[in-house]
Amino acid sequence: MNAPRVVAGESGCALTVRLANAGNVTFRAELALTRQQHARGLMHRRALPAGRAMLFDFGEPRPIVMWMKDTFISLDILFFDAHGRLVERYNDAVPHSLKLIGGAHQVRYVLEINAGEARALALQARLDTAQVAQCAARAATSPAAGREAALPLR
Repeated sequence: MNAPRVVAGESGCALTVRLANAGNVTFRAELALTRQQHARGLMHRRALPAGRAMLFDFGEPRPIVMWMKDTFISLDILFFDAHGRLVERYNDAVPHSLKLIGGAHQVRYVLEINAGEARALALQARLDTAQVAQCAARAATSPAAGREAALPLR
C-alpha cells in the first residue's frame, strides 16, 4: 500500500483497519489527541454516522480504561498497542454505563465505532499507525489545531 497523502480538512482522518480476511475497512475518524479531547470523547452525541469513528491517541502505551458516562451511543471499543495490533475488543458498550472497560493491556490507541460494526466486519489485526501519525502531525500543526485532519479515502 502506498503511503497516504495528508490533506487538511474538517471531515476527519481516513483510517484503515486491516480485517481478519486480509481486506481493509476505512473509517472517517475524529482524532482525540489532548487530555481534554480524551475526557470528552463522544459524550453528549446522539448519533455516530455509519463509517465514522473516534480515535484516541494516548501518545505512550499504558493501561487505558474507558467508560460510557454521558455517552448516548452504544459503541464497540477497540484497543490497539503502539504497533497498531488489536489487543482488546469490547462489543456493545452500554450507553451511560459507569462500568470500566479495558485496562488489561499496554495501549496507545483506542478506536470507538458504532456497536455491532466490529463483529459485522470481523475486525481483528491492525490499525495503520503511519496514517494515525500523519493525521496527528497535520492536526497539531494546522492553523485550526485541535480540529480534524483528513486523509483522502481510497
